[in-house]
Amino acid sequence: MAIFLAAAHSAQAQNVFARKNLTSVSVDKLGEEEILLFKQGFESKNLTSSEALRDLSKKGMSEAELRKLKVRLTQLGQLDPGEQAQMLTMRLMQLQDSLQDAQVDARQLSGLERLYALDSNVFGAELFRSKSMDFAPNLTLATPPTYRLGNGDIISLTVYGFQELNVDVAVKPDGTINIPYSGVVSVSGLTVTEAKAKIKRRLGANGYNTLADGSSQMSLSLKEIRSVDITVIGAKIPGRYTVPGIASPYHVLHLASGPAAMGSYRSIFHLRNGEIVGEIDLYELLGKGTKNDDLRLEDGDVIFIPPHSGRISLDGEFKRARTFEMRPGETFQDIFALSGGFTEQAFKQQIFVERITDVGFEAQTLLPQGFAEFQLQPGDRFVADTLNDRFRNRIALTGAVQSTGYFGLHHSSMTLGQLVQMAGGFREDAVRDMAVISRQDSAGKRAYASIYGDLGSFVLSEGDSILIPQTSYFIRKEFVQVSGEVNNPGELRWAEGLTVWDAI
Repeated sequence: MAIFLAAAHSAQAQNVFARKNLTSVSVDKLGEEEILLFKQGFESKNLTSSEALRDLSKKGMSEAELRKLKVRLTQLGQLDPGEQAQMLTMRLMQLQDSLQDAQVDARQLSGLERLYALDSNVFGAELFRSKSMDFAPNLTLATPPTYRLGNGDIISLTVYGFQELNVDVAVKPDGTINIPYSGVVSVSGLTVTEAKAKIKRRLGANGYNTLADGSSQMSLSLKEIRSVDITVIGAKIPGRYTVPGIASPYHVLHLASGPAAMGSYRSIFHLRNGEIVGEIDLYELLGKGTKNDDLRLEDGDVIFIPPHSGRISLDGEFKRARTFEMRPGETFQDIFALSGGFTEQAFKQQIFVERITDVGFEAQTLLPQGFAEFQLQPGDRFVADTLNDRFRNRIALTGAVQSTGYFGLHHSSMTLGQLVQMAGGFREDAVRDMAVISRQDSAGKRAYASIYGDLGSFVLSEGDSILIPQTSYFIRKEFVQVSGEVNNPGELRWAEGLTVWDAI
């Protein structure tokens, strides 16, 4: 444990001096152990303190901070090895205490957060972490006409026009309502539309004959919606949930925080009186945006989430590189569609497959034409590699041309003259009868060569890099050295007529 902490701290301390830009580093804010580790670092590279400080100066550390660091290094050198070791030991103990505090913080995560962490990479798990996507019914909207009435619903019934009636009636436990002047009507299990038609017929046969000729109209709505108790099994938080009667199984699943770590997302059963009345595949919602709205809840229903039948994983350059639940008979094409396909950086010509067998692991290669036939097996792992950074038909042009950079090799007989023309032509200071070319051979080795004469007819190859020199490369630059007791010793460019007095 101590070795781990020491290695971690060493990397952390040296990172201060490993930055490319040290202009903002304050030596006063560095601890003694950081100075010590810096000292041990440059000594391990056989560098002197002066050489190490020069490196820091090149990275932008100011002269004032360099002087402070030099003083700190000098003070550190006065400590014997035992004192230095004691300093590091104290720091390691502080780090160990910090690590233990972090472990305590992790243990204080809520039970639900730990449950979410178990299946965080499973496709579909994110559906139940969003508080805004809870599928809760909107109780302020008109009741859906497909809603089926049951015990506890309160119906608002109105007749208006030539005849009038305004009454609220509750659905009794036996499924009936009692309408004034019309008697008992059984409505349990009927949709709102069906109940409205049945009640209208009953009223028409009991004194409200104007409903038939249109001189009176009838409206029916739900004033209060009953609550139902639903039991959820196999969820992260299993139990009994009380929800409005117009709620969907999706809302109940969200209240239960979704399937447990090993629960299925694709075969969730809706049971009533021990019989399956519906099945939910959450991937239909996640992959196609469709859900089964025909599923209605009744008091005492059970939502049963069995263990999943198998999972496979997609890694690398897939748009959704996740763990997916598979169903028997599915092929890779089905899961590939759910993943959203390849990213732009994917190597699309083949996929590496890792499959579990009875004796170990087996490696396979899957080609695109085989996606629809490749049968999935639980535990399969598919990896899409990233394209390498090698460009086809790319050439580079630098030097004394109007536009430098990368260009495309349009055909196999493209010449240097055509490339220069694409770059806008030579600059005025270009050497037009010479170029330096870097070319890679079939073995991957790169060699340099100079070409002279007619550059326009030189045929280019893929990967070539060409430099057009400028005339200043070949002009001899002569200098005069001034040293001794002068204000500004150094070199001066020589020019015709320069005197000693001019140089001084």
